[in-house]
Amino acid sequence: MIKYFYTVIILTSLLVSGRVCAAGANTAAHNKVVISGGEDWFLYSEALFFKSNRNYRKAIEYFEKSISSGKELHRVYYQIAHCYFSLHDYDKANQYAGRSIAADRTYESPYLLTYKIYLRLKNYNSASQILESLLEVKPGNVNVHYSLGNIYYNNLKIYDKAQHHFEEIINISKTRVVDEYYREYAHYYLGYLYFNKQDVDKSIYHFKSVLELNPDNNSAMFIITSLLMESYRLHEAEKYCKNYLQRFPQNTRVNHFLGRIYYLRDDLAALKYFKKSGSSVDREGLISKALILEMSGKDDNLEKLLKFIINRYPKYIGPHIALGKYYSRKQDTDNSLAEFFTAGVMLHNVKLFDESQIQFRKVLEMKNDIPEVYLYLGRIYEERDDLTMSILNYKKSNELKENSKVLVHLGYLHSQKKEYATAVRYFDRAIQLDPKNSKSYFLKGLAYSYEEKHHLAEQYMKKAITIDQNDLYYFYLATVLEKRKKVNETISTLKQAIKRNPRNARACNYLGYLYADKNMNLEESYRLIQCALEIEPNNGAYLDSLGWVYYRKGNYKKALSQLLKAETELNREGSSDPVVFDHIGDTYKKTGNIKKAIDYWKKSLKIDNNKSILQKIRQHEK
Repeated sequence: MIKYFYTVIILTSLLVSGRVCAAGANTAAHNKVVISGGEDWFLYSEALFFKSNRNYRKAIEYFEKSISSGKELHRVYYQIAHCYFSLHDYDKANQYAGRSIAADRTYESPYLLTYKIYLRLKNYNSASQILESLLEVKPGNVNVHYSLGNIYYNNLKIYDKAQHHFEEIINISKTRVVDEYYREYAHYYLGYLYFNKQDVDKSIYHFKSVLELNPDNNSAMFIITSLLMESYRLHEAEKYCKNYLQRFPQNTRVNHFLGRIYYLRDDLAALKYFKKSGSSVDREGLISKALILEMSGKDDNLEKLLKFIINRYPKYIGPHIALGKYYSRKQDTDNSLAEFFTAGVMLHNVKLFDESQIQFRKVLEMKNDIPEVYLYLGRIYEERDDLTMSILNYKKSNELKENSKVLVHLGYLHSQKKEYATAVRYFDRAIQLDPKNSKSYFLKGLAYSYEEKHHLAEQYMKKAITIDQNDLYYFYLATVLEKRKKVNETISTLKQAIKRNPRNARACNYLGYLYADKNMNLEESYRLIQCALEIEPNNGAYLDSLGWVYYRKGNYKKALSQLLKAETELNREGSSDPVVFDHIGDTYKKTGNIKKAIDYWKKSLKIDNNKSILQKIRQHEK
């Protein structure tokens, strides 16, 4: 993440100014309690009367006399504690609050009073501990979660605990109504917490959630705008900039943001916004002034100023474009080309592909035989899933400067287009140039596998493994070996894949399913598939494998449950599998539900015209 100093200052200052401490706000609130039994009732009532008139010493005297009744002692002790708190005698207040809690652990008021005392004493550890104790007996108290989040964030700086309590508020709000204030500020704090963890996407998500709850939270809007700019998500940033400027049209930073956005697109609208931000004396003002000079064609001292900015703030892209334009006006082609190329690469690296392409096109207008430019254009078109244009640009790059890695990638792209013969030619040339590159052999083997030339696929994948014992290579070799009916070698190859990467979920599931399908090593099969599901718990194929293990073990109830889960998950993914339908049909047959079994076999047959399934249907429809 690109982290700008001014954003950190803004985030910190906004957070400090927005501190809110909710717990204890109602500490003084209490219900008037009638203690039955003549004299006891009179003593308690008199005590409340004295307390309401701030005669705390007299109130304590009467409350203590009412203790002899032995009734509602948790309330009596609390009232005494509150009187001492009002007299600033915090030791005795704590003492009686403790007695109140001992008398009834579920009574909230003494916990909150003790919390308030510790806050007064700036004993934040004890303050947090007392609220944690309250949550043990009264879980789900949103007010307490909020107060704990505040104290962990602002006072104790224990950010993981702060995050836990703010996230609890959001979780609770999913099951019952929670005041929007708590939800808004839980998201607000979580936005900061994720920002501190450099998780910009989650930070933006939480600040956006703040605005959904309160569109008038201008601080959240400003922060989102800043974060979007830092992460170069310009299309989103543009929208937030415009919304913010509708409220605060003279804000120099947001005007600078919008100017930068338009400048990267070569849009003259940038000038309007830079003029509003150029009056500031900070970094944004300096950059705005420099870009105003460039757009106005005022070149005196511009080169020196832009180089200073680039050296001082190397993450900014606009100054490179400005310097490129300056050199272009001076007919300094080499330097102009270098700056436009640098800007193009920087824009590509932050995934601004349209803006990147603008800069690379400027380079080609000056010099059209630079292989690296075509390489980047190839990547841009590939990102857009335009494989035809991607291949054309990669080919042009390779014609200008032959490169084995580019050849391998061209082969891969032709494989994606199912042009396997062409792909193999590229892999062969890559192997000639760099015979120690395992990827060339592996991808050539994969292309042969797609063509169902499995003997050749096996040969080249094994060659790749002699160079690099990659778990991915072992996995795909296993798929080829299984198709060649080499079961034992398939098993040993999958074991090698798992040995090299125990978290290769596909390899774990593959071997586990293979065991189940062959009705062998069922305990090991179960362990492997569970391992795969720990990594990808909602994978429909893995759920099917688990169901099939249960089927092999004769536990048809569990088998059916897992197989139906697999069906649901695969339907959600839009990838129904005839094998899963066949398994469900077989399981229904075992439970005696022949009608359901036939229904599922027919579902399988619609996707894959399998003769063995057709035979099962005919056999059971008689």
